[in-house]
Amino acid sequence: MLPKEQAEKFVSLWKEFEMKETPEARFAAALDRLMTPLINAHSNGGTWKEIDVPLEEMLKNNEHAKKGSQVVWGLIQRFLEEGHTQGHISKNEA
Repeated sequence: MLPKEQAEKFVSLWKEFEMKETPEARFAAALDRLMTPLINAHSNGGTWKEIDVPLEEMLKNNEHAKKGSQVVWGLIQRFLEEGHTQGHISKNEA
């Protein structure tokens, strides 16, 4: 739908994001991973209560964010751990 030159640029940026090989792409991916914890933390647990994924699994699924930003990874950890403390995220009992 975009003119060819713009479309090629957006596709190139998307591929860069997906490959996560550049610092910018890793940072963008870290920010992308932050969105769900941020939203759920500010909506009384949001989908965390519905999906019932244990804290350890959520931390593991988001761990690659630290390659993009230690600060963002710290925020993700904080939101997830607070969600667990508030009873919105279960603790893996295995």
